[in-house]
Amino acid sequence: MSAADWRKAMNSGATSQAWRRPGRLGTLGPRPRVEEVGVAAPTWQTIVGHVRPVHVLVLAALIAYPWVVSPFFTFQIGAQSLALGLIALSLTFLAGYGGMVSLAQMTVAGMAGYVVAILGSSGATQLSLGWPWWLAVLLAIPIAVLAAAVIGWLSVRTEGIYTIMITLAIGVAFYYLALQNYAVFNGFQGFQRVLPPTLFGVFWREPRPFYYLTLFWSLAGYAAEHPVGSNETSAGRARNRRVEIILTRLHGADQSHGGDAK
Repeated sequence: MSAADWRKAMNSGATSQAWRRPGRLGTLGPRPRVEEVGVAAPTWQTIVGHVRPVHVLVLAALIAYPWVVSPFFTFQIGAQSLALGLIALSLTFLAGYGGMVSLAQMTVAGMAGYVVAILGSSGATQLSLGWPWWLAVLLAIPIAVLAAAVIGWLSVRTEGIYTIMITLAIGVAFYYLALQNYAVFNGFQGFQRVLPPTLFGVFWREPRPFYYLTLFWSLAGYAAEHPVGSNETSAGRARNRRVEIILTRLHGADQSHGGDAK
């Protein structure tokens, strides 16, 4: 196979294979029009009706976990795994629905963390501005979203291995920028003692409160990305199909406007 044939196959991979390969929705067949896909909001009866015993057992195990292990395993293993899993969930969303594999997810999360450390309080008092924690968090979210939009705008013009390479390059570039910049990012030392506030009488740095906080947001992220029984109801299948249509249409439109940008 020549280089031109290989690139042509890569360019047609994500958008066409997303409709041919069996995946979340099975074989989708002919690509429907966006306006033809109606999405009905699932009712509580529909959601509860698709809860399986395994869901209840897993949830019970997650809730009981910090009571049967040491604080080290609660914080360093359980809570950290949930937090990193929430970040990785965005990768499964892009790969599952749009056929795009990105390696810049941790970069976006790191940018949000740096914004909180720089605008809020930390051990590096000469760099942190000391703003209230809630203001730092409210500003970190849109800044991270803007950074993700810029990264997406650059990487969505590519396909296959090129998407992986450009997102990896962006992540590595930000890593070395933060590592070597001491005026803003404090270089290799970074920011220590970025402590959460004491809210509702709870110090959220303690292992158990921190674990349950990450568990809550992990479950919320999973429910938003993959509702219970989403593939087992007509409303769930229509929702998933609509998301795939939008992502593939956007990807295809950017390809046509971006030309052969690799």
